[in-house]
Amino acid sequence: MRADASLEIGNAAPQFEALLGADGEQYSLSSFDGAPVLVVMFLSNGCPTVAGYKDRLRGIAQEYGNRGIQLVAINSNNPYVSPRDAYPEMVDRGREFGLDFPYLKDKDGKTARDYGAVCTPHVFVFNETRLLCYAGRIDDSRLPGNVASHDLRNALEDLLVGRPVGVAQTRPFGCAIVW
Repeated sequence: MRADASLEIGNAAPQFEALLGADGEQYSLSSFDGAPVLVVMFLSNGCPTVAGYKDRLRGIAQEYGNRGIQLVAINSNNPYVSPRDAYPEMVDRGREFGLDFPYLKDKDGKTARDYGAVCTPHVFVFNETRLLCYAGRIDDSRLPGNVASHDLRNALEDLLVGRPVGVAQTRPFGCAIVW
């Protein structure tokens, strides 16, 4: 199954409601209203590409969290097809990865389809009015030593200084979302 929508730069963030976080709390898009910039990332537990990004994601959260940027991760994989993506596994993975941002379960995959997410990781960055400013990959290599383009960081830096994002779209890569 493909994503139903493909957000374009300038589109409003699709709403989501009552997604259960690995911390036991429920979240909606409005839970993050206080953040001037919102990064919505689609992740999964069993994807080796996502595993390759765990340290970089922690670093981005630490570096940019104090600068008004909120990260939120959403797992939309069907746990019946991918048991590693069941909610209890998400709780364990959140602890193992040391995630210090919300990690939410999208039980029916609706949120991923609404955003047009196609793989994990797939990143969407929204400004204060929740208009899409960047969509795509975190950077250009699963291997940290091979990164030549820090796409997500570049987009965040542009937004923080009030510039339009220089490269607003990149092609994400990783593991397909399992519907």
